This record gives sequence, structure tokens and C-alpha cells, in this order.
Amino acid sequence: MKKAAKIIGRDYYIYPEAEPVLTNQVPSPQQGKTTQSRTAEVPSRPIPDVTYSSNGLLIILLIVTLPAVFTWLPLGWICVIASAIVVYIDVKGFHGGNNQKEHTFNSSTWSPLSWALMVLLFWVIGMPFYLYRRRQIWERSVASPVT
Repeated sequence: MKKAAKIIGRDYYIYPEAEPVLTNQVPSPQQGKTTQSRTAEVPSRPIPDVTYSSNGLLIILLIVTLPAVFTWLPLGWICVIASAIVVYIDVKGFHGGNNQKEHTFNSSTWSPLSWALMVLLFWVIGMPFYLYRRRQIWERSVASPVT
């Protein structure tokens, strides 16, 4: 296929498993006097970050909220609500739960809202569980990006 692409004057070739290709190739003089560039359309889609990084803010919220929940209830509730909001933004940030075909009891398929409600309603269990499952949620979102 490379030879065929070279014969017809292209600097790329497409094979059956290939993703759509973007190119702004200027045609060679053999192809005529057209000066239009060729561009293959690629649908825009958000792609999650391909490198995993731990979220220090979530760990800090866990450390600060744990004593606050058991000592001073108003501060505890503020920290629990803040934790749920940060978890929602975090899961939404790497598109966790999107494009999941199966709806199972597997927590890596939960939507951002499901995780936020879990943390809000059952913080003592939900927040540590989210921190434990965060990497698997990220890996699943990278394995099946949003289309």
C-alpha cells in the first residue's frame, strides 16, 4: 500500500484499521494545476488525558473532612458537600462513565452524578472507595473514549 500511495503521489496511505487522516498536502505537479488542499474530516470528540495523575485535592479533602465529620458537624457537612462536588468534577474531567454499553454493578461504569451522590450520601464509605477505584475508572474511560 505504501508503494501504491507513492505511485499516486500521496505521502500517506490508509489501511482498514486506520483512523481518519488529516493532511494539508499540496498536490504534486503530476496531479494537475489544482491548488486546493485535501482534508479528511475527523469528528471532534473529547479525549481523556492519557497519563494518570493522582488528585491531591481529594486526598486533602479526605484528611480534613474525616475529623470534621466526627467533631464539628457544620464544618463536616461543608467538607462532605465540597468532596461530592470535587468528585463530580474529577469524574467528569476524564469522562468516566461515558460511552458505557453495559450497566452493571461495576463501579467503574458509574456516571459522575452517581459517584457524587455516593460520596454525598455515604461519605465515610464513598470517598475512600472512590479514591480506591479512581484509577480503574480512568483506565476504563481511556479504553473506551467518548464518541
